[in-house]
Amino acid sequence: EPPRDSVGSDCVSSCEEGTLMGSSGEETTLHNVSSTSYLKTLLADAMTEQSPSHRDHSPISSESRSDMIKVGSSGHTSGDELETTTSSDIEIISSPTPNGDSSSATSRQSPARLCMRGKIGLVTAAEPLKILTTKTKGHQRELSEVSSGGSDDGSEVDKLLKRISEMTEILEVREARLVDLSRINSDLQESNSELQKQLETRLQKQDVSELSEEFTQRLAALERKFQQAIREKEVLRKQLEQARVAAAAAEEEAEKDQVITDLRAEGDKLSKQQLTLNNLIKKLRATEKENQKVITSLKEQLEECNQELDRSKRALSAKQDVERSQIEAVHQLTRTNQRLEAQTTALQAQVDGLTSTVVSLQKEVTEGAERSAQLQIQLAEARA
Repeated sequence: EPPRDSVGSDCVSSCEEGTLMGSSGEETTLHNVSSTSYLKTLLADAMTEQSPSHRDHSPISSESRSDMIKVGSSGHTSGDELETTTSSDIEIISSPTPNGDSSSATSRQSPARLCMRGKIGLVTAAEPLKILTTKTKGHQRELSEVSSGGSDDGSEVDKLLKRISEMTEILEVREARLVDLSRINSDLQESNSELQKQLETRLQKQDVSELSEEFTQRLAALERKFQQAIREKEVLRKQLEQARVAAAAAEEEAEKDQVITDLRAEGDKLSKQQLTLNNLIKKLRATEKENQKVITSLKEQLEECNQELDRSKRALSAKQDVERSQIEAVHQLTRTNQRLEAQTTALQAQVDGLTSTVVSLQKEVTEGAERSAQLQIQLAEARA
């Protein structure tokens, strides 16, 4: 197979020659452009031919594309229009079905017929090239430069035709290879179907004892797994009981700690209350001492008043005989006595008020002492 780079370089050189010849005239330019575009189309079609892909242990399929080229002329000397149509892909070797049979609808086209069609297409494609070369040579009489360019173009066309014929031969060789591969594929499919039948026969003839032994082993394995699961269940149950006992102990310990904390808080509260009561008792005792002092002083005053009253009475009794003569003295003594009695009454009222105050204070002291004793008992019980 000729290298594609050389073919591409020939195509590029042909295009460059076609553009150089365009300066000789409008008609010559159109002919050269149409010829170069036609050659480019042929080269592209020849280069896009794909070789069949080989796959190990799998059906072989390939696609071959053939391009049909039609050339139509309008009858005017201004230029020729080229019309190309691409035919649909023709599948040479179809993919096998699951049953091992190949698709007959797509594989009926034989490689020989396809090769003949390719040759006919190449021959029909070569005819417009000859027409273009003859038309180009007809215009060589006008200018010498144009004639030299036309001779070069004709040599390039001959080279391209030679390359196309070589590529056609290569295509025939490939078609022969595809035929061989299709035969090999059909043989492999037949052997595959036979092996599948043998495998199905052997699978149907398996011994029942092997199946029963396999099922017995599976049942034994399942029994072992079941026993293991039961043992694991017992272990997990014991762990759960231990966890419950530990949780109950932790909860009881937490409750005890809470009770101890509450008792300590209650003891602190009671100690604060006892301290407050002790301070109150001290204040009451100080007040009681002051009241005792007041009562003592009032008693002394009362005693003095009583002594003064006794002296007054004795003086009054001593002076009763001289009452008439000493009326003024009697009146004075009477007033003095009244005044002293008023003072005595006031002092007596004060003494009564102080006495009631002392009694109430004594009661409060007694109640405070009882409360203090009760609090001390409760504190002792809480500490115990």
